[in-house]
Amino acid sequence: MLTKSGLKKCGVSGLTIALLLVLLNVVLLVLNNTLIKLELSAGGCPRKLAEKAQQTNNTNAQSCTQTDLTKKKTKEKNEIPIGGTKNDVTIYLSKKQINKLVKSCSCIVNKKKIYSIYYYYLKCKISCYLKMMSKIKKNFYKMCKQEEIPNDIYDLYWTECKKKLFQHLREMKSSSRWQTFTFLNKSVITYSSLNIFLKNFENIWNTNIDVYGCKAAKFLEKKVDDYVSLRDIENSKKKKKKKKKKKMLQVAKKDILRKEGKNNRERRWGSPNNHQMYIYRKDIIMKNLFIYIYTGALVFIIYPKR
Repeated sequence: MLTKSGLKKCGVSGLTIALLLVLLNVVLLVLNNTLIKLELSAGGCPRKLAEKAQQTNNTNAQSCTQTDLTKKKTKEKNEIPIGGTKNDVTIYLSKKQINKLVKSCSCIVNKKKIYSIYYYYLKCKISCYLKMMSKIKKNFYKMCKQEEIPNDIYDLYWTECKKKLFQHLREMKSSSRWQTFTFLNKSVITYSSLNIFLKNFENIWNTNIDVYGCKAAKFLEKKVDDYVSLRDIENSKKKKKKKKKKKMLQVAKKDILRKEGKNNRERRWGSPNNHQMYIYRKDIIMKNLFIYIYTGALVFIIYPKR
């Protein structure tokens, strides 16, 4: 009896599981059909879905290639032409430290080390060049203050000079780079040849710094002298104009005084014609008086009293 009841229970459970699986398959089929209908109603189709899948794959591939290219570019930027990376030469070294680095070289010097020494030497010389520029700027500023040159003209002249100095700096950097690469093309580089190269390198930079510094100072002095001379000419012209104005004012004042004097005379004696008539009448009266006095005297002399 027990075995029969157990078999019945197992059969019932197996049937229920089978029915549940059938129901799940039906539900999944219905869901797939509904999804397909919705895609078709929205204007989609399996071909479009495949195209979209291909587009996503292409975009992913392009993004991967772009990332690879950027990584390569960053590596190329960070790389030094003769092995190593720029991180090896980013540290600032003083002149003493550079000399110690040079002395630490062996009889046959590694090219990578030579390039790092060149880089430090170049940085040191560029800093010297920039110090020279700052000194020239300070001296020029003092000169402009002494000569009372306005700030806008100071800025104009300094920008012109600064452009020329930076142009010379670029030329010097390119020439020194070319010299180092020609030196590095040698098969074997000894310690003595490196010292000779560095001495020549330093002498060239020092002479160029002195030459370009003198040229810049002369250029700025000439600009200041030209400006001062032009300003003096303009000031002299202004002074002449002021003198002319003063003379004109003086002449105008004299004319005004003359006119005022004439007006005063006219007030006293009337018009010029009346004044002349008055003088003429006065002369006639004086003549007549003289004649009368003279005749009276003659009569008195000729016919004395008896």
